[in-house]
Amino acid sequence: MENAKGSIRIGIEDYFLAKDKHDRDKKFRMISALRNIYAGILIMFKERLLRLSTDRCLIFLESDKESNKAWLNEKMLNRKAKTVNVHDIKKLFKKFHVDYQEKYLEQLNQARNELEHFSADVSDDYLEELLVKAHHIILDFINGFEDETIENWIDRDQWKKIEQSYQLVQEEKKRIEEEYVNFCFFSEQLEARMKHSLCPNCFSSLLSPTGKKDDPVMECRYCKEKYSPIEIIQSEHDEHYNIKNGGDPTLGICPQCGEKTLEEDGDEMIFKCDNCGYEQSNCCERCGSSIPIEEVSEDDNYCGWCSNMLSKDD
Repeated sequence: MENAKGSIRIGIEDYFLAKDKHDRDKKFRMISALRNIYAGILIMFKERLLRLSTDRCLIFLESDKESNKAWLNEKMLNRKAKTVNVHDIKKLFKKFHVDYQEKYLEQLNQARNELEHFSADVSDDYLEELLVKAHHIILDFINGFEDETIENWIDRDQWKKIEQSYQLVQEEKKRIEEEYVNFCFFSEQLEARMKHSLCPNCFSSLLSPTGKKDDPVMECRYCKEKYSPIEIIQSEHDEHYNIKNGGDPTLGICPQCGEKTLEEDGDEMIFKCDNCGYEQSNCCERCGSSIPIEEVSEDDNYCGWCSNMLSKDD
């Protein structure tokens, strides 16, 4: 447990070092802050698994679990036993009905990956929002440990400073929200999307609407970069990486506005365009299967195979 606390404390110290504008290693401090806090949370989760198991085996991979406890103890002594990763932890928590902030953990993991591999710069408000989510994870989870309080994990004075910075960001967001009242160039769908988008450059949530009716622009209050709404939507989908690694496209061409801003809403079983608000069922009317996003057409609601069969019938 002390390793978890130490990792989180180091992460918060890195955050405050990153806040120093004179620190040349600002980007790396930010990455280190998130990496250490995320690692500390995973160690905390493993501690819960240790307390759930009578033989300390739950935190080890299936390949390292054997009935011979002497063998396991020897492997632990030689530091050769491999512990579970985040995916294994999720499965075990589900099996043993352990509640945790799964959504926030996913966001932290995704952010850590983005910062380590893709980001050239990171905004303060982006990291502050992640720290608040990490705080929720820790506070919610340590309730399961009778001998732990949040003060054992995060310095009270440091947390007050983080909260103050976070509140300033929320106040700035409210001011930006008011700007949308006088900025009536967006469709209802696009406005809703922009209010929840992040800057492609620094991941700041402080995106302000500017520009003209025929050329709307979102300007980042943090890094001052400007992007069209279309560019922001497309930046949130790494199509090249996804397809290269065997995945399917997640963005399609909207049949109505012609922009590559069509996304699939699996919950509602429809395609939605974030630019113009166009909607269409994602189920083929003929066979009932899901229509691939690259096969969406305004003319009909068939998958490519059924369209081909129907054209032959004609």
